[in-house]
Amino acid sequence: MPELQLVVDEFRQLPEMELFAGVPDLCSRAQFAATLGITCRTLDRLIKGGKVKAVRIGRQVRIPKTELVRIVREGGTDAR
Repeated sequence: MPELQLVVDEFRQLPEMELFAGVPDLCSRAQFAATLGITCRTLDRLIKGGKVKAVRIGRQVRIPKTELVRIVREGGTDAR
């Protein structure tokens, strides 16, 4: 697993990660939506449509911080 740690370390050094330094690695729906300035309902549609990747941990939905970076790099998502 040392290779994985190197990838994680390199990823954390990306300039976009500085934008989200205060954001947890796994965000709740509310945290993620607030960071993007959208509603939880819009986020739910994006998740359901496959435009935002999310994971379930028990009954909770969590979105990785990497999705924020991807969305910033791609210039956003089309919520329609």
